[in-house]
Amino acid sequence: MNNSIIVVGGSGYLGKAIIKTLSSNSIEVTCADIVQPEGINVPFIKYDILNNKNVDLNKYNVIINCTGQITKPIESCLLQNSIGIINLLKNINPKTYLIQISTVGVYGTKPYALEEDNVNPETAYSTAKSISEKIIINTLNSNSYIILRLCNLYGENQTKGVLAYLKRSYQSDLLLDFNHNGNLLRSFLHVNDCAKTIYSLISDYSNTRGIFNLSTHDTYTIKELVKLVEQIKEIKYTTAWKNNLPWENIEEISIKKIINQISFKPEKNLITFIKETFTKE
Repeated sequence: MNNSIIVVGGSGYLGKAIIKTLSSNSIEVTCADIVQPEGINVPFIKYDILNNKNVDLNKYNVIINCTGQITKPIESCLLQNSIGIINLLKNINPKTYLIQISTVGVYGTKPYALEEDNVNPETAYSTAKSISEKIIINTLNSNSYIILRLCNLYGENQTKGVLAYLKRSYQSDLLLDFNHNGNLLRSFLHVNDCAKTIYSLISDYSNTRGIFNLSTHDTYTIKELVKLVEQIKEIKYTTAWKNNLPWENIEEISIKKIINQISFKPEKNLITFIKETFTKE
């Protein structure tokens, strides 16, 4: 493997996990972000994806782009996934191998999601990610990128997402308020399993190209997830649901393509995670 690797957005939740995984496997990696992450002992470059003049990325053989995650307000997310991606692509070597982090949400609502399906996003975040995908597909040679569509990530020290919300509520008032009817179906992948999968992909990057779903069979509706925590921890949440139908509801996400490519098999599971990490502080 060529060790010239940089993680753009390396100070974020997934970015840090990727850097730790690569470093633990003796891979030299650089972190690029606006703010230097704590507890990450790798070379750091201050880099703003919305400013394409401050860093030269030409020397890197592999770029893992973790920028463009959901933000409040959403404007920053939209800019990073449009102007930011254009800037990034202008600033890299044509021979560079790009791994773009995206979301399965780009499929919209459907019974079964395959990589070859047309995208039909229903939220601002997934729309932004579909735009960034389109820019990459229209700009780069098809042999020079992976677009990795992720399901919901979870893990220790996570501050965003439904599991982090359930954990905070468990540790405080046991009150939950949702903006849908609870039938939102989500699959969950531990952030470390995601990072290890990315390591496997770049270990054989000369033979790996295209769009891949990355998901698991650890799948629950939000109502089922709430009940699961209640059963495991022997507690009772007070929940408030709306009558709204959930957005981007996918009954099953195909992972055959990535299994055939790298023998993907997650080590973590949601039940064990809840048992071990949902503790009263």
